[in-house]
Amino acid sequence: MIPAEINGIPVLSIKSGAFKNFNLSDVEIHAQVIGNEAFRGLNKLSELKLGDEVIEIGNFAFADCEELEKVLIPDSVQRIGEGAFDNCSGNFEISFASDCAWGVYNQSTEQTETLFFEEGGERGLSLSGERFLPYSGSEWRRKR
Repeated sequence: MIPAEINGIPVLSIKSGAFKNFNLSDVEIHAQVIGNEAFRGLNKLSELKLGDEVIEIGNFAFADCEELEKVLIPDSVQRIGEGAFDNCSGNFEISFASDCAWGVYNQSTEQTETLFFEEGGERGLSLSGERFLPYSGSEWRRKR
């Protein structure tokens, strides 16, 4: 477990690449920011718990975690970086703690362009009529 604080001092972020390729099977995170590639390549990671303190998940933070099948994104998260969950289990599912508007961030226009949808029990993102379930690999941002 990575706590929200250590000896009264807040744990604000996990450094980029901090646990890359480590041999961990379960991780619980309470830091505010998860750095780029912080947990990339944890081949045995099967359980991931994100605390309500997490506000940002960096690019490729959990990429190549081949045993990871699902993650619940808490309401506190404002950004999911590009490729954050790339190459996870073939059955990987991402779900959200509550219904909210999310979109794919377009750096050239600085706009969050796509909309979150829920239809017939399916939830995900829609971009130009194409639906991405459960994760498109692009950077996601919570719409304001």
